[in-house]
Amino acid sequence: MAPIRRERGKPLKLGVLSLMRSRISRLLATIAAGSLALSSCGVGDPFGLLDAEDTDLSGSWTYSSPNLDGTLVGSAVTCSVSGMTLSLTQTGTSFSGTAAGGTFTCFDGGPPMSQPLTAVVANGQVDGKAVQFDFNASNWRHTGTVSGSTMSGSVTLVLEDVVATVTLNGQWSAARRTSPPAPD
Repeated sequence: MAPIRRERGKPLKLGVLSLMRSRISRLLATIAAGSLALSSCGVGDPFGLLDAEDTDLSGSWTYSSPNLDGTLVGSAVTCSVSGMTLSLTQTGTSFSGTAAGGTFTCFDGGPPMSQPLTAVVANGQVDGKAVQFDFNASNWRHTGTVSGSTMSGSVTLVLEDVVATVTLNGQWSAARRTSPPAPD
């Protein structure tokens, strides 16, 4: 299949928009069917000033990524993740867990397209206040920092199917969820 091109300054024809939406739908289906894995690549603390043992990510976190931006077939695509809960367990500098209850939504100029998002968290790494992990193998990479009960940073998501590849870049954040007080 030949790549779709549009002339500079001219609107995309209806057939091209339909094909773009079809590709985005396939990419969203890939996300919905995928599992979540975290990379074990290290993040550095070259002077040993930070103590990873002091950073415990164990517990429940509310995750969001409100602005994943990229281009598909020459047109802007904006995606977001909302409503995701990460349940993490940390041992030493590694963490793992689950990600559940999220919604992955993309906008491409037409009506928004959404898919539920549930996954497994594995091979997370924390080094002092630096954190690094991936969703869906290494194609959904998060890097950032932990500060008290929050963590945040940048994220890159590479979506591929047989006819298109889209790279989305943006920011992510997570806040530790606190348990409600026990009833009297």
